[in-house]
Amino acid sequence: MKAMTLIYCNPSVPLHAVVLAVLVGWRAESANKSDEDFLFPSIRKNGTQPITPDMVLKRSIRPALARAGVTGKVIGWHSILWRRILAAWEWM
Repeated sequence: MKAMTLIYCNPSVPLHAVVLAVLVGWRAESANKSDEDFLFPSIRKNGTQPITPDMVLKRSIRPALARAGVTGKVIGWHSILWRRILAAWEWM
């Protein structure tokens, strides 16, 4: 089995203890605290749906890129995905 195939065969992602602690803290401060609630709910949908990836891109990632001086380029999930794949490929 090729190295890149192994990446796609295992859908689980290890979660570092620090990240878990931050997410548990986030849940504790959230208005939606039950296990059935979304971790990142849509405020406009009153927590009944998760926030969409496009809204994360529009409200968080693209403004951060603009503050970092990355302008004149259209950055979307496709370009972020390929950067991760190529970065993982370099380590193999």
